[in-house]
Amino acid sequence: MAADGKRKPQEEASPNAPKRQREAVDPPAPSARRESSANLTEDEGSTPTPAADIASKDAVLQVVNDNKPVILLDVRTPEEVVNDGFLQTAGSGCSWLHVSCTREDAPLLRAAAPHMISDKKTPILVYCKSGKRAAKAQEILNGQGYANVTNAGGYKDLDYLQEALDKKKKEKE
Repeated sequence: MAADGKRKPQEEASPNAPKRQREAVDPPAPSARRESSANLTEDEGSTPTPAADIASKDAVLQVVNDNKPVILLDVRTPEEVVNDGFLQTAGSGCSWLHVSCTREDAPLLRAAAPHMISDKKTPILVYCKSGKRAAKAQEILNGQGYANVTNAGGYKDLDYLQEALDKKKKEKE
């Protein structure tokens, strides 16, 4: 630490300083390291979920077009939502909810779901960046008794879904 209270850049740190002082970021908590690699976010180098785990375009559109209230559950990180955007549901009869479902946030989804989605028969389309975290969220929700959870896959592949939501909005006007 410099005399003015600011952290010295790493290159200025003494090579003889204890390792703890040279590291800019602490290692992950032991509980996070115990999680299986199946729960990694796409940002951590994992591969997308196989296509078999992601519903087809027709299946996703069928859920939206059944004219029931549908919940679109976005399980990306807040940063991903801010940087990439989200599905616009206003006026479509669908609701958009956000609960991050990273390794660390999965317990939050378990705790929040019963308070956010009281009817376990409500159709839920869950999506993330590529489908991997959506698959984990689907597993969590199914384990809690939600009967109609569909993995819609990755946000960047859902232009067709936004078009369907826009169409529903126009039909209601």
